Amino acid sequence: MNVVHCLFTMKTGGAQMLVVDILNKVVINNNAYLIIVNDEFDEAVLQSIDSRVKIFFLNRKPGSKNPLYILKLNWILFKIKPKVIHCHEPNIVNLIFYNNVKKILTVHDVGIGNIYINKYTNIVSISETVFKDILTRFNIRTILINNGIDFESFQKRSKYKSINNFNLVQVSRLMHEKKGQHIAIESINILNNLFPGVFTITFIGEGSSESYLKELTKKLNLQSQVSFLGNKNRDWIKKNLHQFDLVIQPSVYEGFGLTILEGIATKNPVIASNIDGPKEILNNFESLFLFESGNPKDLSDKIYEIYRKYTNDLLLPELNLVYERSFIKYDISVMVNKYFDLYFN
Repeated sequence: MNVVHCLFTMKTGGAQMLVVDILNKVVINNNAYLIIVNDEFDEAVLQSIDSRVKIFFLNRKPGSKNPLYILKLNWILFKIKPKVIHCHEPNIVNLIFYNNVKKILTVHDVGIGNIYINKYTNIVSISETVFKDILTRFNIRTILINNGIDFESFQKRSKYKSINNFNLVQVSRLMHEKKGQHIAIESINILNNLFPGVFTITFIGEGSSESYLKELTKKLNLQSQVSFLGNKNRDWIKKNLHQFDLVIQPSVYEGFGLTILEGIATKNPVIASNIDGPKEILNNFESLFLFESGNPKDLSDKIYEIYRKYTNDLLLPELNLVYERSFIKYDISVMVNKYFDLYFN
């Protein structure tokens, strides 16, 4: 069977990581294709795709009205003759005139303006949070397929003992209005005033807020406590995330939170804001791992509480329980099997 995934961009993000994981499974027994419409992609992301997946680059400029890109897209589809076209941005279907094919949309976030209900065969939500958002706003019951990751591919942390330097990490696009990196920096400032030099944070990712976040770091005189590593590929994340002491995700809004699962997969503690997406993953462990969204003081309190549990060697039982429950619900095998049922049945 020929299966095509279509996206406007292939930069680092939750949707793109899901596409990589599905393509790498689909291509084992089928023909898998990826069409990237815009000239926005990261080589690091592309390198994580199985070499058997055929990738087409349209190199369209974002927002371009040039009809040649539409013609090129449909010519590629005509040549492939897919049985499934899987889209990851709702309005991409407006560029597709190839018919008599199953068209699937996966909705990756809350607040999507228009999902073009009548143009898709199936619409999938990546989480209960997204499912409820679409049901509330469009009165449509979508298919729920929880986002997932390959838990076993992540290096695991095994020691939780007293440490003098406590190293936090956030893996996200540098887009503070959504991902909340400014809240993390403010919490580090609070902790640094109480425990100078003990707490540090590393941001992995790139984005439009990089200059703002570096200016905030400088303003608070935290240059020695805050680091920016830029983008790292998936293999690097899988091999190195466990070396940090705490993963945080202080998002302002979030449809799910794939990096939360990645932190759990390393058996590291994870702290996230108590909004719907992250709360869905950590709902049985709210008192320890969730903080009040937008509140850097509460985040700093939670960070210190985790640090104290390191010092007293109290974390392992709780982390094992989080891992086991998350593995059952969010392992990649569960997600891929549900998508395969949708593709092939």
